[in-house]
Amino acid sequence: MRVKSEAMRSGEVRRSASQIMFGHLPEQTVDIEGGTWKVSKWRHPQIESAVDLEALTDAVLTAALPWTAIGRDGGLGERLRGGRRQIQVLSLDRENGIEAKPFPKLWICPGCGRVHKHIGTHCPCGSKGRRGQVHFVSYCSQCGELDEPPIARCDAHKEIAIRFPGSMSASDIIQSCPVCAKKLRTGFAGKKCRKCGAVMMAQVHRAASVYTPRTVAIVNAATRDQIERIERAGGASRALEWILFGMTTRSIEQSPTGENTLRSILTAQKLSPDLIDELIRRAKEKGEIASGEGWTVPPSVRGDAEKEARSVAIALLDARQTVADLIANGPKGLRPVYENDYATWFARAGLETIEYADRFPMLIGSFGYTRGSPNNPAESALVPYTNDKGDFAVYGEVAETEALFVKLDPVRVLDWLRSHGATSASSTKRDDARRKILGTLGEDATGRTKELITTLVHSYCHRFIKTAAVHTGVERTSLSEFLVPHHLGFFVYAAGRGEFVLGGLQAVFEGELHLFLRDVVEGESRCALDPGCLHSGAACMACLHLGEPSCRLFNQRLDRRVLHRSVGESLGYL
Repeated sequence: MRVKSEAMRSGEVRRSASQIMFGHLPEQTVDIEGGTWKVSKWRHPQIESAVDLEALTDAVLTAALPWTAIGRDGGLGERLRGGRRQIQVLSLDRENGIEAKPFPKLWICPGCGRVHKHIGTHCPCGSKGRRGQVHFVSYCSQCGELDEPPIARCDAHKEIAIRFPGSMSASDIIQSCPVCAKKLRTGFAGKKCRKCGAVMMAQVHRAASVYTPRTVAIVNAATRDQIERIERAGGASRALEWILFGMTTRSIEQSPTGENTLRSILTAQKLSPDLIDELIRRAKEKGEIASGEGWTVPPSVRGDAEKEARSVAIALLDARQTVADLIANGPKGLRPVYENDYATWFARAGLETIEYADRFPMLIGSFGYTRGSPNNPAESALVPYTNDKGDFAVYGEVAETEALFVKLDPVRVLDWLRSHGATSASSTKRDDARRKILGTLGEDATGRTKELITTLVHSYCHRFIKTAAVHTGVERTSLSEFLVPHHLGFFVYAAGRGEFVLGGLQAVFEGELHLFLRDVVEGESRCALDPGCLHSGAACMACLHLGEPSCRLFNQRLDRRVLHRSVGESLGYL
């Protein structure tokens, strides 16, 4: 990483690509060599062309919606939806790195506490010790502006000294004159924003309220051919039907056309509703439409269900390996394991199946940042990244890697939802259970069912990743998640930014899945920090939490109690 020193001499500090990707973004303050710096820019970032811009735009708009709805998104929603601005993906040029400058430019003498604007300024006390940098900043939660904390110099002596009382609270800091010892003020509060005039807040520069990156992750159709193949097959509507029918064909291109897909295709051709109904009726009579028609997905969940289904269809296009493939083509000595042991542990683990993809296409990036409360859009400002032309930018990476696709058993999930009072429906058939779960999601205006399913899928995914890290022998940070909760599933993929050796997930899939699932089901369900963890949500760094780059939901919607009957009083899934 390339930086500039106070003397304006170029210098370099080495940082890993993952550190820069998630912790050294534009306008972010970082710790470098004992000082505080602000990232000015990524130097000569590369423009990624193999990007599904339609899916990326939709993901950015969805992620920004809480701020767009109250007009605090920096104009991103209006300009992107209206086509006034485009979006571009910028990746790190590892040869040029990034550029950063010291911020704030306030250095404290270790001898007398005087504040200097330049690190090399002579101090009247004569101290030669290393000067510390003020590590507090002022930020505006209304517009996202960042500034130095306010310094109140003595009117008579034009000097200021700062004393830190030992706490991390900015309000406890004392500013006084080092000459006359006059107390000038406490804390750093009260500065007005130069941009919008609002009162700024003061905080340690690394606090989440000062800077929280806003990220998106999509399954990225890397070529136009892939997108066209999905669309020719019927797009998101066909992908949804493919999943609801149980993904019985290799891809959606071979799946039977359903009524909803056919209706969408005919509607796009601007045929009259009466003619469309007649054509669909004839197709049914001739058996040219897949059986099971009459399946309906509530409009309130159909959009999200279709988006997730499209992601699954893209992820497994030309890169899908199933347990049936192992049984047919795997080593003869392992075929009894695939047929018997795998099936046994799928059932014990409450899974419908696990599949492997050797070319899982992901795009992960940050489209902006917030200043203010990281979890409350009403108390924060979203600042989108832009490029030199004023178009919106996403700083990220595009990669193909390996992944496991894990699907929970819909019959068992439906029973689990019924045990929690979320539905009265039941079923012994997976296709029917899938429909009933989506129906329950659509009928529940309270959002409780969605909360339950998301917590179950997310908690299961984190336990899966922690167990996978042990079986593959890699750090947890080398594995990441992509959730498709409407379809009771998740992807666990190898992050290209880590030290992961490709093939680790494949080795587990092809030979150890039964042993792996045994550890998922029967492994320790208690937490080292119980009972404190159990009484505070049953999820913490010692049991379910993962590093920020690995978790798409920032370690929210996690609870050990939804997994294990032995934890707490909730009815566990496993």
